[in-house]
Amino acid sequence: MKNRPIVMCGFPRSGSTMAYLMLKGTVKNYSFFGKEQDCLKINKKYGWAAKRPMSFFDIPKIKEKFNPYFLINIRDPRAVLTSTHKHSEGQYKISADYSLKTSIINGVCGTTKGLLDYWHNFNLIPNNAIFIYYEELVLSPDEVQAKLKKMLPIECNGRFENFHKTKIPDKLTAPLNGIRAVDKTNIDKWKAHPERIRDQFTRFPELFDILIHLGYEKDNTWFENYK
Repeated sequence: MKNRPIVMCGFPRSGSTMAYLMLKGTVKNYSFFGKEQDCLKINKKYGWAAKRPMSFFDIPKIKEKFNPYFLINIRDPRAVLTSTHKHSEGQYKISADYSLKTSIINGVCGTTKGLLDYWHNFNLIPNNAIFIYYEELVLSPDEVQAKLKKMLPIECNGRFENFHKTKIPDKLTAPLNGIRAVDKTNIDKWKAHPERIRDQFTRFPELFDILIHLGYEKDNTWFENYK
């Protein structure tokens, strides 16, 4: 039986590279690419896995062409909005209304879609998509691996938690922000950026709805300390 492709996309800075490398380092019956891949440019029909956050906006076309398994990466929006990258020159990489494009050579080189663009297109996600929450992936990688083994036709050899010990392609080390073990301390680092949180949620109150919809908060009372 031919295995349908696996397409990983979703929120930027939500652990998609880490999750992809966890699959790449353990799954033996799929082929993997050594860089982020535009799925619509792939000609092979079966047996491959690819990741690229921006593929989120191509979900309808990708679904029509391949009918793949979609893995959607999700992370607390507050953590996404306070995320930095070593090539973004000390600036926050993702904002509600835009994201910085960065390169190893040129640093910041333009902008692209922001977090709200992803949120406004959540209706593109198929009902049978599999959600991978960054927090669960970091805190319980083996449990996430067991969940995916039940939902996908994958054959694994090894543990997600040891992904950093496998061979990692050079072009995926930059999105990963460096090769390292799973870092459980990253989950609440957004709390160290109160001014950033205050600015983004004051200017873009729709962000409160995202937190509640995704289950990160029950209401807006958490923001009282940031006013």
